[in-house]
Amino acid sequence: MGAMKTEDSRKLISLINNKNFFGLKSFNMGTALGVPIYIEKEKVTWFRSFFSLLKGSIMTNFKIEISGTGKLLFLFSPNHIGREFQLRDFMYIAQIMSENQIFLAHYRKNIDIKGILISLFFPVWFLQMSHLQLSFKQKLYLTGQLGMCKKWVSFLLRKINVENSALMTTFCDLHMYDNITAQYCRLNGIPTATLQHGIYLPSTNSNFSLAYELMVSDTFLAWGEYSKNCAIQSNIDPSNIYVAGITNKVKKIANTPKVSIFGVILSGNLENEQINATLIMIANEIAQKLNYQYIIKLHPNGSYPCTHLYHKDYLKSVYDKTVSMQHLANNVCFSICVGDTTALYELIHMGAMAFKHEYFHESYIPNCGEFCFKTADELFELINWSNECREEYEKRVNGLDRYIFANNSEQSYRLFFEKYLE
Repeated sequence: MGAMKTEDSRKLISLINNKNFFGLKSFNMGTALGVPIYIEKEKVTWFRSFFSLLKGSIMTNFKIEISGTGKLLFLFSPNHIGREFQLRDFMYIAQIMSENQIFLAHYRKNIDIKGILISLFFPVWFLQMSHLQLSFKQKLYLTGQLGMCKKWVSFLLRKINVENSALMTTFCDLHMYDNITAQYCRLNGIPTATLQHGIYLPSTNSNFSLAYELMVSDTFLAWGEYSKNCAIQSNIDPSNIYVAGITNKVKKIANTPKVSIFGVILSGNLENEQINATLIMIANEIAQKLNYQYIIKLHPNGSYPCTHLYHKDYLKSVYDKTVSMQHLANNVCFSICVGDTTALYELIHMGAMAFKHEYFHESYIPNCGEFCFKTADELFELINWSNECREEYEKRVNGLDRYIFANNSEQSYRLFFEKYLE
């Protein structure tokens, strides 16, 4: 993620925010479309552009399951559908309070006749982007995304009772539907909060931290002190940060499984395909040295698995996005992961042994360098050290865990939500 891409993305988001798109004038659409602008823009093809236009007009609509009638609203948007363990984490938080109203939204793929009316906005929106430094197909793609946002806002109008709403909590407001929802609620006087999804790097001149720079909610429900510090570094007002603890109800592993199998956790980021390849090659070397097998754990995005590098003698299994990190931890004696994932910290929090490849984001989190490696030889030394100096290893792991995750998360969330019912 170079400085130029960071600078260009910030400028483009700012320019789009100032466009006042017809039919969406109340919203900062650059912020809402931050993920498509920063991540998807470079991958746009003609097919994706036209498909985006179809989704934004007649091809896709939404359906929603609503449970509860309370004043505490919780949204799990279509951005997250398909990630079952994320839904599990979300429901754990949403069900802490009985005064809840839970919205589980999905795409409904059918012909939406009303979408024809939205397509009438397309030429206007396209013209509004005429002076932006975007290709023709990129403008088509974003026009389709604007159509989806317009549909979503119309959908929210029918589903949210403003008068009976004390708080809206979204799963992660950097994503389009969550972001628009938070903006919509704030415009209508409903306080908003966003849960934390993963470890976020702080924003700097050279690093564009999507989660912090696109954050629009009134309160960031942080996992721990590290995330709080990163948010403050990223210009989030400290009064808008509440340290609540991790969102998933972790089952601690009593003992490391006595198996000759380790986990290999890959990235789903297109830019990390080479990093995945490097990690798999290191896994092959370690498997040979230890006479172990390994289990490949795919990222929830499920992409770029580099299957041609799997060694048939060492590969035990491949876990897809439906398999939780908890299940992996229960079936391996240790795991290795790429640098842009929170897997290391989640596994450590479970009580599992894990190490991180330092190819990417070498300073991802202070205090974790002793769990990082660059080569198979360094990993081999780490494994031996963690087994031979177990007491020291546990001491350092516990220190890192306390820095990343606050304790008593359920009680912390309960106290936060109760404030809005007083």
